[in-house]
Amino acid sequence: MHEFSIATAIIEQTCAVAREYDADTVTEVHVVIGAHRQVVPEMLETAFDAAKCGTIAESATLLWRETPLRAQCAQCLAAFEPAEVFWRCPNCGSNRCNILTGDELLIKSVVLEQSKEDGATDDRAPDEDAPMSKPE
Repeated sequence: MHEFSIATAIIEQTCAVAREYDADTVTEVHVVIGAHRQVVPEMLETAFDAAKCGTIAESATLLWRETPLRAQCAQCLAAFEPAEVFWRCPNCGSNRCNILTGDELLIKSVVLEQSKEDGATDDRAPDEDAPMSKPE
């Protein structure tokens, strides 16, 4: 289950950002996951919930957006969405293809809170043009 190692890395990086900004709590973590990563959303959420225990991200919600797998032929430069495991360009038949999108695994944004005693709340808003969803 590679989802647990992904969730652990997300929590570690999120907590590092929170420490950098002297935040008391992480409330949301927004991630972008490429379809080629083959992450099972339910397993990632379960792993995230386990990995966040005992951290300042303990009450955080994981929100994610998946990017589709898109490739480009190295021979004719046609872009396409591969439907199979072994890719062939639908335009020229070449098997020399490069991934354009779908291999991402990015923390897009983190929403942080500071206590009122320490100063103003430090919130980072998610990218508004990128809809996120909670794993179901």
